[in-house]
Amino acid sequence: MRDTFRAHGKPDIAQGQMAYMRHQFDFFGLKMPAWTALTKEISAQNSLPEGEDLTTSVRQCIEDEHLEIQYFGLQILEKPLKKLPAESILFLEELIQTRPW
Repeated sequence: MRDTFRAHGKPDIAQGQMAYMRHQFDFFGLKMPAWTALTKEISAQNSLPEGEDLTTSVRQCIEDEHLEIQYFGLQILEKPLKKLPAESILFLEELIQTRPW
């Protein structure tokens, strides 16, 4: 995913995105239409993780310095959200309380 985002990113756009976000995050320089197309492509090529693998995958994405990857982690969490077990609320609370959303 990182290689795909990097290959399609635009450094000049990334600089503007970082400045807009007060340099709190790194960016690959993907605008929303390009990001959406790439995430659909990545999701189609890979099966959605489940259970503990889902939590691990989301955590890895959220801990990445690039905001596009963090957003991807939230996107893969969103699809099975209604089917997550009740104990997943602790993980969701952690995401809400520890990230600068």
